[in-house]
Amino acid sequence: MRKLALLLAAAVTIAVAAGCNPSAVTQYAINTTSAAASLAQLDQAIDPAVASLENRIDLYTPEEQEQLKLLYAELSDLRHTVRTMVHDAGGLGEVLIAASEAQRLYIIAKASYLEARRIVEPRLDGLSAVERIQVERMDALARKLDRSFQVLFSGVEGRDISPILGDLLAVAATVARVVVLR
Repeated sequence: MRKLALLLAAAVTIAVAAGCNPSAVTQYAINTTSAAASLAQLDQAIDPAVASLENRIDLYTPEEQEQLKLLYAELSDLRHTVRTMVHDAGGLGEVLIAASEAQRLYIIAKASYLEARRIVEPRLDGLSAVERIQVERMDALARKLDRSFQVLFSGVEGRDISPILGDLLAVAATVARVVVLR
């Protein structure tokens, strides 16, 4: 738990250094159809990854098992938050999200990425070429997400951030897949 707290603190520091210090009253729009589609992709990544992890739990050290449980708990929180946001829209095509909530989602995704990278790093040389491509894709998505949030928080209130939310959920989905590579 302490490691996850440290990773979250590191992600906040990175976010603030990157200029992600939005006003608490700033709001952004999210297309609920787009968010639901991105959420479905996250569901398709998390559920099989958790099942795979449960079937192969003995391949991981007790410390790795704990790290993975915490990581999947964070990803599940992210998924639940977005699902609730879409559900609470009540069929409306758009929902507003406070900048502070967008930043919180970014911090969760960033911390999850950093933790996944830390988990997979010692095994990188033993991964197949296809698996290494997945890790590289995760790295590229995380960099894209960083750039998107830098631009977002220097931009205009009310902007549609559905593509950025899609990127955020794509990072989470890729993290879910990558950390179970063995």
